Amino acid sequence: MTISTPAQPAAPVNGPAEPAERPPVQAGFGFSQALVLVGFVAAGITLRLSTSMTVRDIVVMIASLGMVGASVLLVATARTSTRFLKRLIKALAASGSGS
Repeated sequence: MTISTPAQPAAPVNGPAEPAERPPVQAGFGFSQALVLVGFVAAGITLRLSTSMTVRDIVVMIASLGMVGASVLLVATARTSTRFLKRLIKALAASGSGS
């Protein structure tokens, strides 16, 4: 008794290649995010205990420093930084226009 397997279709010679499947990446809260959060809380507690600043002033200052740091990282790691900067500036300019 002979067992035959069906023939596999040949891959196209000049056609586009299919992209390789990537394994799923788990998005979650990692060590680096926890470290940043603990650092921000520690800075807030330290500033509150050692200065006469209000909690609101401390939160505004830490949040603005965090936004500046995040934007610097985004700009530094962007592959196409000029196109990214143009889109960012355009989005910032349009954000207050009510559209």
